[in-house]
Amino acid sequence: MKKAIIIGATSGIGKGLAKHLADNNYKIGLTGRRVELLNELKNENPNFYIKSFDINDTNVVGQKLDELTTELGGLDLLIISSGIGDINESLDFEIEKRTIDTNVLGCSSPLIDQTRSDKVKLINFKSNNYEYKKINIRRKSKDCSGSRTNWLYRNILEV
Repeated sequence: MKKAIIIGATSGIGKGLAKHLADNNYKIGLTGRRVELLNELKNENPNFYIKSFDINDTNVVGQKLDELTTELGGLDLLIISSGIGDINESLDFEIEKRTIDTNVLGCSSPLIDQTRSDKVKLINFKSNNYEYKKINIRRKSKDCSGSRTNWLYRNILEV
């Protein structure tokens, strides 16, 4: 049985992927901030293992992912599907900063330790479905996260 971890599995693409992978005989570690949603998913499938944490808390991300990897008995696929994008009509910097912290810094931290193994495949989702003119920071921050993923991938291959 293949093993995957999905960061940001409580809604959207992450939740859909969790169900799809479960239907395809994967054992899956699910992460997210919203414990109640993780518990709902866990109750749906015995092959779901959950850990709640905020991807912005970079001090615990590696530890929680290591714990999930141990519970799963290894890791074949790491999927990063977390991200935010708030409408910010007032262009309040704190809203922009929260988006950058989550979509760039938070989404980059799991990449470094978890992808050192040549056996782990990595997927970092970058959805650009926002057309509202004042939330372009989400699109740009996810572009940056994607670029960071590509840079890490190239450098990890050279190690």
